[in-house]
Amino acid sequence: MTGRVVAALARLLAGGYVRWDAPPPNGEPRVYFANHTSHLDFVLLWSYLPPSQRRRTRPVAARDYWEKGPLRRYFINRVFCGLLIDRSGPDARGAVDRMAEQVAAGDSLILFPEGTRGTGDRIAPFKAGLFHLCEAEPDVELVPVSLENLNRVLPKGELIPVPMVSRVIFGPTLRLEDGETKETFLARARTALEAGTLALATAAGQTLRLSVGGDTIANVNARIGAWWVMSIAFVAATLTGGIGSLVLFALLSMLALREFVTLSPTGRGDHRALAWSFFVVIPLQYVLVGIHWYGLFSILIPVYGFLFIATRIVLSGETEGFLERTATIQWGLMACVYCVSYAPALMLLDIDGYDASSGKLLLFLVVVVQSSDVLQFVWGKLIGRRRIAPTVSPNKTWEGFVGGVACATLVGTGLWWATPFNPWQAAAMSFVIAIAGFAGGLVMSAIKRDRGVKDFGSLLPGHGGVLDRIDSLLFAAPIFFHLTRFFF
Repeated sequence: MTGRVVAALARLLAGGYVRWDAPPPNGEPRVYFANHTSHLDFVLLWSYLPPSQRRRTRPVAARDYWEKGPLRRYFINRVFCGLLIDRSGPDARGAVDRMAEQVAAGDSLILFPEGTRGTGDRIAPFKAGLFHLCEAEPDVELVPVSLENLNRVLPKGELIPVPMVSRVIFGPTLRLEDGETKETFLARARTALEAGTLALATAAGQTLRLSVGGDTIANVNARIGAWWVMSIAFVAATLTGGIGSLVLFALLSMLALREFVTLSPTGRGDHRALAWSFFVVIPLQYVLVGIHWYGLFSILIPVYGFLFIATRIVLSGETEGFLERTATIQWGLMACVYCVSYAPALMLLDIDGYDASSGKLLLFLVVVVQSSDVLQFVWGKLIGRRRIAPTVSPNKTWEGFVGGVACATLVGTGLWWATPFNPWQAAAMSFVIAIAGFAGGLVMSAIKRDRGVKDFGSLLPGHGGVLDRIDSLLFAAPIFFHLTRFFF
């Protein structure tokens, strides 16, 4: 049970893009060897193995690190069933013999042939242990596993990991060939690992590819299907009351900020500012919303967060790119946390003769903004000709914009009975929400263009990442909240 929880947390914290070029595990022992930049490397790799294989896959770990303290000993011995070896001393061959014994017994291994953590810029030359292990067990299957971005999740010297999207590729298998020398084998294994790293870089740098023709219907169906899942989650959260909505949107903010900072030009000196952002600012913002402290939640991030993030980063001593790095984190907090938090804040509004805590106003916002998003796409594909901003979002056309906004306004008007508005007021609010949602989506598209990517992530089918799906809420939620609060 503990192992499943650890695997789920690892994938929530640092998971993302994963690809299997190796055949699926078949129960035979394997040696997974990977590049090493963080203490989370083997944890994430292990978490992506099938549950049945995790129980028989042992990470090879340094005894001097993992036997410091009862907590580390518990995890490496009881959860991961690690094989502890001594990094120093004359008995290097003894460590290889112990690994060979585990393979002969039917266990798979996770090891890092570089021998120590690197910076992530390049893969260091391999130590001879991998070769000697294959000499002892020449039939064992080797799987190169390329890991990217974990050095940003938990850099060397830091204790608190920062959520970011990482990428994992399980490369094609290889074996020690008859008569192959140590130097030739290690060079071939390193090349296989570098090939996976190059594939990761290529995947991370893919620019936007447009779907046309028959793909349109599949795209629409994927969008609708994913939004059914998210709508069910919204309804379930609403039915649990304010707490459920707060937890849901706090999680969405965390996942959105995780995707945002992954693509942002943050550096080693920003790690602790990011840790504060994820583990202090996000919870505090939603706690303030939950206790209805409007006066503080409305200025926590724009004022105090703005000042604190700059101060925390400057204390790291890194001045190169200071303005860009600081502004990026501040903008990410404003967009992914501050703006999003206004959605559940709708449930704390005090409106005469209307129970805002029922969540109907929140569902009204979500339905209108997402109806506009889907219908703009549909109308654009059906009759779209004139593009609004070709270099930013080629799929957005004036015909799709007008058709989507008009239809979303009609949808919102039909839902007036669930709001404190009369039909004409509901129509006006729906129109503003649709316009604001369009603006939010266009701005986030510009950010993706700037970073040279198609999507912020790949968590939701048909939508990319969480931030791809809630981008239209970013501008719509605070505007709708303040209009409702001011006029009603």
